Amino acid sequence: GLLHLCEAGLEILEVTPIGTALGKIIIANVKHEGYVQIAGPSSNDDIRTVAEKMICFGADRVLVDGALDRSTSASPAICDCAILATGAVLNRDMKRVILETGHRIELFRLPVIPERSLLDLVEPLVHKVQVATIQKSDAEYVLSPVAVKTALGTGRQIGDLITEETTHILVAGSLVFATLRDAYGQMKHPERVTWIVQDATKLFIDDKEWLQIKRWGVEIQVIRPLKLIALTVNPYAPSGYFFNPEHFLKEMSQGIKGLPVVDVVYGGWQCST
Repeated sequence: GLLHLCEAGLEILEVTPIGTALGKIIIANVKHEGYVQIAGPSSNDDIRTVAEKMICFGADRVLVDGALDRSTSASPAICDCAILATGAVLNRDMKRVILETGHRIELFRLPVIPERSLLDLVEPLVHKVQVATIQKSDAEYVLSPVAVKTALGTGRQIGDLITEETTHILVAGSLVFATLRDAYGQMKHPERVTWIVQDATKLFIDDKEWLQIKRWGVEIQVIRPLKLIALTVNPYAPSGYFFNPEHFLKEMSQGIKGLPVVDVVYGGWQCST
């Protein structure tokens, strides 16, 4: 649907069977410079498929552009690394923008399961079960699937299945605050149980909910780590207001340690250790 709007000269390499609201995904090579309008697949599996095809056609690097407030395309199942984009559009209050950005980065930096035996157990099963409880018997972990189609709305049911022997809860899909809250309301010793998700993009928990979860002593680990290599900031919001660019860059860099912060409007960057 966008092909006839392109001003660049394009050589069509493949018309894929992957459909979208704008038609099938087409992979093309630019032969003559010019403006193009682009669109991509909507599902993570299709994004990875298209990226692999582009590499087969000779691409050295594939850039996946995530949609507004959608981090799922940054999943390590798709991308080798990720860059988080933030800016004044989040809030008129600069401190709030830094707080919300810091929260998202904290989620992205969640630790990987440290025990190799446990990681080897859950990694191949994450696409076969939605929710499971894990117990440790002698020196081995034992996984017991929970008969639910999704973790959403089943927190109480999950909590009822937790025993003193339960060490971990595996959630293959999305994990939201309501699931944790309802499960913990049913558990006698919630601080003894660690939650496991595929990666940080599966968590849908805002900063206030995250503070509550930490007060409960909740621990969350991931199967695949997300490699965040940079943070970009835009001091201008589409609605017209803006922050002082130099001050915004400095404050964001001081609030986000150990990550390069790049101003995409003025080109400056800082990194605080």
